[in-house]
Amino acid sequence: MNHVISFISDLFFPNRCPCCSCFIKFDELICDDCKTKLTLTDYCPVCGNSNCICKKDKVACERSFVFFDYNNAARNGVIAYKSGENRNFLHYMGTVISNFLKSENIRADYVVYAPMTRKAYIFRRFNHAKILARYTAKATDAKMISAFTLHKSALTQHLLNAQMRRDNCKNIGIKQLDLYGKTVIFCDDITTTGSTMLRASQLLKEKGAEHIICVFGAKSTYTKG
Repeated sequence: MNHVISFISDLFFPNRCPCCSCFIKFDELICDDCKTKLTLTDYCPVCGNSNCICKKDKVACERSFVFFDYNNAARNGVIAYKSGENRNFLHYMGTVISNFLKSENIRADYVVYAPMTRKAYIFRRFNHAKILARYTAKATDAKMISAFTLHKSALTQHLLNAQMRRDNCKNIGIKQLDLYGKTVIFCDDITTTGSTMLRASQLLKEKGAEHIICVFGAKSTYTKG
């Protein structure tokens, strides 16, 4: 049914690639040319960052998976869904993540996702990390749950410098959960300094999670200033 709806919708609102805005078939998410422009450079397999933070921070997660660099085509795709213009790239990331996790036969008990500020949610009307978590949960036969709380004073991370991001993440709390002995996957669309991952994984560990895996759609290299 969704396939038919997509076809009919395309007649009135032609489908476009979120990365370059070219016209694409109604059942495609991005164009083939932009797929070839998606890159991924080296990253720490534990913390998921290009600039490893494992030596200076106590990282509670055991493994991180990242799928794209936040530049060129990926950057355009992310901006498209965060601006509300086109969500195709978000679903493309979800599909890539899902296929990878299935191929690696990764299983989990729960999948959780990064919280977002009320202001950001009102603007976008959806939580992008939650959408990636749905793909992840389905691929790993896990239950997706809302695990984190966010204090009303929390700010949007991308507006802050590295130290401010760390301080801001103290506004993240966790609900009353029993995760003892469980394998939990934490999802976010982008990792930059690793501050959100650090806070989230530490809180999950405090609730008894035995194994914590992090999944990020893309990584951005933080530059001062």
